[in-house]
Amino acid sequence: MHRLVDEATVELFTAFRFARSLESLSRLTGIRRDKAKKLLYGDTAKWRLRWSISFHKIGLKVIGVFTEKVPAEPPPFVLKIFPLEGLSKLYLVVGLASNNFLEGFLNTLKPLYVVKGLEFSFWVPDKLLVKAGYGFKPQDYPGIMDLMELPEEEPFLRVPDKVDWAILTHKMNSPFKRFKTAYEDARKEDPSLKPISPQALTLHIQRHILPLWTGNYGYPYFPDPERPIEVFYLEGWRSHVASRLAARIPGTHFVIIDNNRAIIVGQYTGPRKAALLATIGGVKASVPLSELVCPPGKEETYMWRFWRFASNKKYVLPSEKPTRIEDTII
Repeated sequence: MHRLVDEATVELFTAFRFARSLESLSRLTGIRRDKAKKLLYGDTAKWRLRWSISFHKIGLKVIGVFTEKVPAEPPPFVLKIFPLEGLSKLYLVVGLASNNFLEGFLNTLKPLYVVKGLEFSFWVPDKLLVKAGYGFKPQDYPGIMDLMELPEEEPFLRVPDKVDWAILTHKMNSPFKRFKTAYEDARKEDPSLKPISPQALTLHIQRHILPLWTGNYGYPYFPDPERPIEVFYLEGWRSHVASRLAARIPGTHFVIIDNNRAIIVGQYTGPRKAALLATIGGVKASVPLSELVCPPGKEETYMWRFWRFASNKKYVLPSEKPTRIEDTII
């Protein structure tokens, strides 16, 4: 991971955040288009790339649940299941839930601990933390005071319609895929989706989809069994501070932040893990479950045809099962 996340990588992903295409990324960075493509998608690249949106604006929360058992069929809308090993054998289930499905979602999973995401973030490139390692002190981070504000839920806008969701489903794990291509890919899966004119597509993009966008993100993923996925469950009134700072440490995949509790998921080298642990300890957050690990490749990853579960401006229970895939939207 040291080889992947260096100062040049941070600069690349800082520009990547609001690039609309490989061409715009090339203009922003001065890197040739073919080289930028190779850095993101080449044989040696191990990046999970995301076109991130505000789930709150569409009436959903990212939910993290620790449980001792998982059902045979994942409930809506489970995206990832991590079998965890450590002092306890648990599962971390990560999914999306609307308010009207949340109770059923939790009842199905019988949780020991729940984190309801008031905030959710992928790895945030930060040149000040690119070399974070042994001896790191969170209080020395210049922006630490900016991370102190309590987490708040963003305001709800609307439930996306079928066209919006069809585009989003195929866009969120492929940031540079054209909106038109995303919709066409959904139609290949589901012929019941109707053709759409260029004018109508533009209307959906400009009015419904782009207002949800929070930027492009990426995190390095290693299938190497020597680099396990590590999971930390935090509690304490400053757990949000630790998690926001952790989101900036290279190696972090994503964080889910609630009031007084949070979840951090990532793959870390020794120095980066030392910086992460110093961050957690430095703000006096507690780790009730100690360290938990998931061997890479053992996590279960799912995708849903979300456009089938939106009707009359609300979410409805799905009548179909998710698809087991290699990569999803988180």
